[in-house]
Amino acid sequence: MVGAFVLLPYLLMLALPNPDLGLERILQYAASGLIFICAGFLKDKQRQKLIYCVVFSGIIIAILAIYQYFFGFSHTQEYMAGKNIINHFASDSLGTRRVFLPFVTANILGAYLAMVILIAAGLKKRAYLCLILFFALLLTGSISALVSICAGLALFFVLTAKMNKKWLLYLGAIAISIAAVFLFRMLYLKQHFSPGFSAQMRLEYWEQTWQIIQRSPAFGIGSGNFNLAHSRFAHQSYLQLWAESGILSLTAFLCLVFSVFFYGAKRIKTHNPQASALMGAYLVFLIDNLFSFSFFLPEISWIWWAVGGAILSLS
Repeated sequence: MVGAFVLLPYLLMLALPNPDLGLERILQYAASGLIFICAGFLKDKQRQKLIYCVVFSGIIIAILAIYQYFFGFSHTQEYMAGKNIINHFASDSLGTRRVFLPFVTANILGAYLAMVILIAAGLKKRAYLCLILFFALLLTGSISALVSICAGLALFFVLTAKMNKKWLLYLGAIAISIAAVFLFRMLYLKQHFSPGFSAQMRLEYWEQTWQIIQRSPAFGIGSGNFNLAHSRFAHQSYLQLWAESGILSLTAFLCLVFSVFFYGAKRIKTHNPQASALMGAYLVFLIDNLFSFSFFLPEISWIWWAVGGAILSLS
C-alpha cells in the first residue's frame, strides 16, 4: 500500500505538461513512506526511545507556545512598531493571542500538540506532561484540534478498557473546553477570526476543490499543482489528495490507513496503554485533517507516519 501511494502520484506526474511542480510533493511522499517502513522495524526499546523523543520535543514546543502567549506577542508588536511595519492582518492575528510558535498557524500547532498528547498518554507519570501540553493546546484556540483529541482519547480509553467515570470526566472537561473556546472566539474576536467565518471559508474551499476534482476525478491535476483563489490548501486533506493525485491514490492511502488500524487492533493486548496511545494519536491526526492540511506539512505528518510504523512494529 505504501508503494502504491508513493508511486501512483509519481507516474501520474510524468504525464503532466509541467512535472517539476510535483517533484517536491513526490519527494515528501517518498520520505514519508521510508519513515513509515523504518518505524515498522523498530524493536521495543527503539520504539520507546522514539516515543520519548516525540513527547519531550512536544514539551519544549509547548513551553515555547506558552512563552509566546505571555511575552512573545508583545515582543513581536514592539518589533513591528520599531521597524514601522504596517500589516493590519498580522496585527489582528497577534491581537487574537492564539499561539502558533513555531508553526505557521494556531491550528497547525494545535494539531501537533493533540497528537503528542495522545502519545504521552501511554507513558508512566503522564499527568504532568499531558497537563503542560493541553494548556498549550488551549492557548491555540483550535476547535478542530480539541475535537480530534476528544475522539483520540475516547479510542484510547476503550482500548485500555478504562472507560470509567474518571475518564468520562476528562472527556467532559474537553467538551466544556471546546464550548468555551467556541464562545470566546465567537464573542471576542473579530469577524474574520470567528468560528462562523472559518466554517464559511472552509465550505468555500471545499466547493472549489470539488470543482477541481470534477475536472479529472480519476487521475487528478497532479501533485503540487493544487491552488485555490485564496489558499494553497483545501483545509480538508482527503479532498485535496483526491484533487491532486486522483481517486486511485486516495484509495491506496485509505487502504493503508485501514490496514494500520486492523493490524493494530489485532496486536493490542488488554490494558496496553502504549499501544492504545499510539492508536489514539494515529486517529487524532486523521480526524484533524478533515478540517486542516497538516497532512501536507512534513514537520507534522512525518510524526504521524512514524506513529503508523510504530503501530506495525508492535509484537
